[in-house]
Amino acid sequence: VQFPLLRELLGGYEMARRIHFFCMVAIICFVIVHILMVMLVPRSLLVMLLGRATLRQTTEESP
Repeated sequence: VQFPLLRELLGGYEMARRIHFFCMVAIICFVIVHILMVMLVPRSLLVMLLGRATLRQTTEESP
């Protein structure tokens, strides 16, 4: 065991495994939800990658 103090703070191997499992489930759910949001509005992917809206999108949204 590399970090016995950390193991004991987490409540032993079994509790560390449970914490790891639930944290991984949370991360996977987070990624899935964000992928679904991009699939619902595909234009948003380019904006996220470029960091700005394209000129065409800007003119369409202005009043």
